[in-house]
Amino acid sequence: MKFIKSLKSEFKMIKFPKREVFKKTYEVVLSFTLISLFLIFALDNIFQKVIKIIFNI
Repeated sequence: MKFIKSLKSEFKMIKFPKREVFKKTYEVVLSFTLISLFLIFALDNIFQKVIKIIFNI
């Protein structure tokens, strides 16, 4: 019984950092997605300007 209790307490200790890691990973993924979306929009505007310049010439 003592062995099982110690295992349970260790498992509880392990669960908290995993949740923190998941939270951090989620934040990183979310910020990365936002940055990539912003870059896509910015690049889209730049490409549109470049295409207009090319077609004007």
